[in-house]
Amino acid sequence: MAEMREPTEPVAGESLTVLSEALEQIHLDKAKLPAELRDSFDLQELKDALPNAKSLSILVSGKTGVGKSCLVNGIIGKTVAEEGDKVIRDGKTSELRHYTRNVDGVDVTVWDSPGLQDGTDNQAQTSCISKMRDKCSTADLALYCIKMVETRFIRGRTDNPDVNAMARITETFGPNFWRNTIVVLTFANIVEAMKVGWRKLDAAAKEREFQKELQNWEKIIQDVLMNEINVPREIATTVLVVPAGHYVDIQLPDRDYWLSMLWFHCLEAIA
Repeated sequence: MAEMREPTEPVAGESLTVLSEALEQIHLDKAKLPAELRDSFDLQELKDALPNAKSLSILVSGKTGVGKSCLVNGIIGKTVAEEGDKVIRDGKTSELRHYTRNVDGVDVTVWDSPGLQDGTDNQAQTSCISKMRDKCSTADLALYCIKMVETRFIRGRTDNPDVNAMARITETFGPNFWRNTIVVLTFANIVEAMKVGWRKLDAAAKEREFQKELQNWEKIIQDVLMNEINVPREIATTVLVVPAGHYVDIQLPDRDYWLSMLWFHCLEAIA
């Protein structure tokens, strides 16, 4: 297994990845929560529900190029995983890596999986996915990444690499993989820039449009899981879909601290 490297630089907004601080930040700024969570959020109830665990293990997976390593760095709070072109150039897309950081007495380990459906030969991919199963089958939570700006997924193409990757994960881990999985919509911070019709909207209208996008994604993902991958309805309909931006751009149209909100959903799913 790979050793955790010394970080090259701290990530902006690093304190938001500390579990207690992330929760307290939401608590203090409850008005900044997405509308559907404002009434139901209860910080103390969430803390009471969490086990007194000394470790937390999270698997980050998805096809190549969806921002998995960027998400890992945001979760850990330090630059530990190489991102973008450098990963591909150095030939590290086929390696399963893990990074650990002690947070408030809890060892948080994040597994950065190799990219799925990335053109690697089938035998190598099968070997890598087998390693994922062997090392991460007992992970507390999985984060499956899809680009929120991925129009090929939205349009339902039959050659959809995301669906192929989701099917491969399901074949390897079984349908129950999705019981403890959050689908993370990466690159959510650039959705607004790509929507020409949003440019003249005020903040409230942008928030409504962004929420519609999230609801559309949730429906599509649940339909794909049920109808194309044969995941049972009782599992597919409970899969959370959460947006994520970049760790230096923590604001989204409907939330000021996407990283805190992601941590909230992670802890809620584990509790």
